[in-house]
Amino acid sequence: MATTKTGIRFSLLLVSLVLLALGLGIFLVVNGIAKAGLSEEMGSGEFWDLKINNHGHFVLKLDMGSFGQTGIKCSKRGCVVKNWDILGHKACGESSNNSCNSSWIILCNGGSSQINNQNKNSFNAGDAVKNGTSIVVHVSPLIIPSNGRNSLDGNSAGSAQIYNTTSKSLNISGCGSNLCSTNKIPPFFIFGDPLLDSGNNNYLVSVAKADMVPNGIDFIPNGGHPTGRFSNGKTVTDLIADEMGAKSYPPPYLSPGSKKVAATLGVNYASGGGGILNATGSIFIGRLNMDAQLDSFAKTRQYLISRFGVNKALELLKNSWFPISMGSNDFLGNYLIPVVGSRILISQEKFINFVITKYRRQLTRLHSLGARKISVSNIGPIGCIPFQREVNPRAGSKCVLRSNQIVEAFNKQLKYLIIELNTELPGAKFVHMNNYHIVSDLLQNYADYGFEVIDSSCCKTYGRFGGVAPCGLQSTYCPNRSKYFFWDPFHPSEAVSSLIAKRLLDGNSEEIFPLNLRQVIQL
Repeated sequence: MATTKTGIRFSLLLVSLVLLALGLGIFLVVNGIAKAGLSEEMGSGEFWDLKINNHGHFVLKLDMGSFGQTGIKCSKRGCVVKNWDILGHKACGESSNNSCNSSWIILCNGGSSQINNQNKNSFNAGDAVKNGTSIVVHVSPLIIPSNGRNSLDGNSAGSAQIYNTTSKSLNISGCGSNLCSTNKIPPFFIFGDPLLDSGNNNYLVSVAKADMVPNGIDFIPNGGHPTGRFSNGKTVTDLIADEMGAKSYPPPYLSPGSKKVAATLGVNYASGGGGILNATGSIFIGRLNMDAQLDSFAKTRQYLISRFGVNKALELLKNSWFPISMGSNDFLGNYLIPVVGSRILISQEKFINFVITKYRRQLTRLHSLGARKISVSNIGPIGCIPFQREVNPRAGSKCVLRSNQIVEAFNKQLKYLIIELNTELPGAKFVHMNNYHIVSDLLQNYADYGFEVIDSSCCKTYGRFGGVAPCGLQSTYCPNRSKYFFWDPFHPSEAVSSLIAKRLLDGNSEEIFPLNLRQVIQL
């Protein structure tokens, strides 16, 4: 059997060599891809419209040894390995010389994409890949390695090499079908606190955990089971990924195998209880503060460099998105802690200046590690959360004004910091996300958005507002979760997160500045 297979491969190689000797330009396309919208005929000077709709996992297996004898078939479920089909060729007299000295390889990279009227010689495959589009790569048979073989199977991550018309190699990352989803958005490298934590604290000895019911009851991708998210459902970054067409989310950094999909999905470093200051959240024991999250990202970066090389790794990071939600715990889990908070030792002004100075160093470090598209959220009106209402009974049923005033003072300095970093750091694209304004508007006009309860937790254990203890096994929870503004004493419901995500994606300059997220992510 082995001898037979060897003979077949040798025969295929001979056929390829004969075709090359004849100088035929071969058009290689994936079996069945015409059903996805690709015309079977391509002119020599332009691409016909290419529309591929595949929204699932993918397996990339590319054998460059003999004109790419294996390839990909696209379907609505994704891409699976199939043999290349040769649809035919045009003689030199019928098309340009370019068609006679080159071949076409089609790769699916997920999402819904369209390439219109691109000139073959000027088409930039690298741009197509980094933008996550499905691509047609123009390659010359003369520069395809005769014995090079780069493949990915369905159980591991890796890369495949393609050679473009400038004879430069291009690494395209791929992943096993159980690890990630293909989409047209760049990787997300997420930093933050419990508002964005997707499960890192599951792997820590910590009081700040959400890996027990009823947390995650509305998180459909996991069947309504807890994931470690401090929510009944999805976080803001989950919902942004959904809106952009993703089918999977960046895994928690501490989860096994997270680095294997860093190049395609990104990684989530956020941690419940985490803050800008290293002292923040000590009452929770285990947590990842911003410095620790940056250390973890530096390790991910080094992995990407070892896998792709410095230039390609930095290019990937340059085009990735870096959302950050930090600072709430520096007040809730530090400065404003009753009795033992930092406010008994330091003035509000000095504390805010100290936090901003620390944050400046951290954001500058993130930029130095290769991040460019960095979106920083300010702190929401924490005086309105059930916990603050509970521990400040003098406020009655209203928001705690003093807590909100402190946060507003911090937010004012944060916006100035973002503007300064955009001018000081080369290539930086910092965006200021005005979470305080968005959430305040939702609270003030809650009925217009379909909410009925804005002062109490849906998941509650003790207290007038259900704000004394975290959501857990001993808690009760409301059946009409979409009517509640807050899921637990500290965190919004998925219904609120969904509205925040929409405002950040398409909001005006008062909500997000200088660009909205849809513009930033697609840069």
